[in-house]
Amino acid sequence: APFTHIHHSTVAELFYPQLRGPIDALSSAIEARERMLQDNRCSDAYRDLNFSVDPMARLPLELQSDIFLRCIPDSSPGNTTGSTTKPNPTAPPMVFMAVSRMWRDIALATPRLWAALRMELLPRSENFVELCRRWMKRAGPYPLTLAFHGDLIVDRHVSDLLDEFSKQLHHLSFHVAPTAVGEDRDYGVPCGFRVQYAHFVALYSGWSKSFG
Repeated sequence: APFTHIHHSTVAELFYPQLRGPIDALSSAIEARERMLQDNRCSDAYRDLNFSVDPMARLPLELQSDIFLRCIPDSSPGNTTGSTTKPNPTAPPMVFMAVSRMWRDIALATPRLWAALRMELLPRSENFVELCRRWMKRAGPYPLTLAFHGDLIVDRHVSDLLDEFSKQLHHLSFHVAPTAVGEDRDYGVPCGFRVQYAHFVALYSGWSKSFG
C-alpha cells in the first residue's frame, strides 16, 4: 500500500504541470461560453420585451420603411433636387440607427432613406467623406441625388467620391453664393467625370448654368 501511494503521487507530480495549461484553457472557454449564453438570453428577453411594447415591431417592413421615409425633412426652399439630408447623428435617418437594433435594421433595409444627401462645400477630412461614402452605399441600387451648398470648390476627397458613384448619380446640384457664379468659373467637377442621366446646375436667385 505505501508503494502504491508513492506511485500515484509521483504520477500526479509528473503529469499535472503538463495538464494544467489545457485544463485552465478549457475552463476559461467554458466560462466564456456560459457568459455568451447568458448574454444571448438577456438579448432575447430584451427583444421580446421590445416587441411587446414597441408598436413598430408589429408592423410589416413596408409600413415601417414608409414611416421612416416620412420623417425625412424637406429640402430648403428653391432646391430643385427634391429632399436632401445633411449627415446628422441627431436627425433622421442617422438617429434611427441609435434607437435600437430593430430600428437600425429597418433603416438599413430602406435604401431610399439614403438616396439623397446634402453636403456643405468646405474643406473635408477623409473621415467625413468616408461617412458620406457609407451613406451612399446604403442607397443600394437607387439613383442618387446630391446637393452641394457653399463655394464651388470640390476638394480631392469629394472629387474622388463623385467619381466613384458617377454611374449611380441621377441629379447633382450646386447651391452657391453670388461670388461663386461666373461664366468662366471652374466648377470643380473632377476631370474625366462621367455621369449618366445626371443634371448639373448651379443655382442662385434664378441664375442657372447647366453642364452637358
